[in-house]
Amino acid sequence: LLTITRSGAKVIVSWSSPSAGYSLQQNTNVNSTNWTGFVGTIGDDGMTKSVTNSIPTGNKYSRLYHPQRATKKAASRRAPT
Repeated sequence: LLTITRSGAKVIVSWSSPSAGYSLQQNTNVNSTNWTGFVGTIGDDGMTKSVTNSIPTGNKYSRLYHPQRATKKAASRRAPT
């Protein structure tokens, strides 16, 4: 579960730890395929991973991405032959 919280002029994005194999990705368009990996420091206290950013101008979406799970989803969406 990805949580986004506002703290003053900052936004905190957090999720459970451990979360092996998952990476945080961001995009300005939720429907785009151009998701990029988060560049910056990810804090981890053993229970929660988190990043803190300035509040963006415009839209910024975040997701947790796991390459093996994405492959399985794509395979399950294929039309039967």
